[in-house]
Amino acid sequence: MSRGISGWRQAAEYVTNQRYIEQQLPLIRGTWYYVDPYAGDNDRSGKGGLSGAVADLQTAYGLCTSDRGDGICVFSGGVAAGSTSSALTEVLDWAKYSITVFGVAAGGIKGRARVVAGTSADLAYLIDVQGQNNRFYNLHICNEGDAAAALGCLKVSGNRNMFSNCHLVGAGHVTPAAVALAAGSSLGAHDLNLAASENEFIDCIFGDNSIVHAEANANIVLSTQQSKNSFRGCRTMKSSTTAGTGAIGFYAANVCNGWITFQDCIFTCWYANEKATANTSMVIGSAQNNTGLLMAHCAMVGWSEWDSAASSSVYLVGGTDILTSGIGVAAG
Repeated sequence: MSRGISGWRQAAEYVTNQRYIEQQLPLIRGTWYYVDPYAGDNDRSGKGGLSGAVADLQTAYGLCTSDRGDGICVFSGGVAAGSTSSALTEVLDWAKYSITVFGVAAGGIKGRARVVAGTSADLAYLIDVQGQNNRFYNLHICNEGDAAAALGCLKVSGNRNMFSNCHLVGAGHVTPAAVALAAGSSLGAHDLNLAASENEFIDCIFGDNSIVHAEANANIVLSTQQSKNSFRGCRTMKSSTTAGTGAIGFYAANVCNGWITFQDCIFTCWYANEKATANTSMVIGSAQNNTGLLMAHCAMVGWSEWDSAASSSVYLVGGTDILTSGIGVAAG
């Protein structure tokens, strides 16, 4: 059957547009699938750019094949929550390997390519990255559940994954934000639960200062034995006047089985009408038995010292206030 000139022209335009889109995305080995919360339809194939886009991230994830090197492109329409957000009704167990996720949005603080908890879902966290060799770019993942158990945002229990320009917010409601870290029994309110090794976070943001954290909890909780995780150019944000609140929390004494490194990172705790809240320690939880955190050219404000543990777990290179805040390491 002849398609006619018009049909062939439309097919040619489709191929051209598809190639143009994929030329702007990171190189992958497999197939790109597309998400458009604004006008996507989960009955579509997920292929072909906007014309074939599904409505949410979890549907696109289901279309991907582990280890094939597939990708998910998340479009963003406007700024309203309904047109920019994939809503999860249950935790997304990301068990597949080698998937690239790219949010087409400005990124940075509260970027508009978003993953959120559904309005009736009270989730302990939103995504558990259990697989390996996955890449995530330009996403805003936010848990604003109002239940006390809606404590976290992202859990990483798989090795060798990378997150770039992502903003992670857990406990985005005052009720879960008032749950403390209790080493060995409760993670407390947190943005990242890191439970694996050899993961990298680049230019990421953890937390928000629009919710007051009224208990001793931490943005980043290091929960199980791990090593060789790296944070570069990252920020934590928090609002609290609770003396025991922190930015990084150790869940047990044997978490660090090798150095965890932070390079050019900033840790802030802010409270309205106060220049700098004098909270006790930026690092909270269990003192480490083996190695610790290496902070290279990092800065913090809102705490009186980096680590108040008698045997400090923080080593500083090129930092300030090293006499009262960790152990100074000579650069060079």
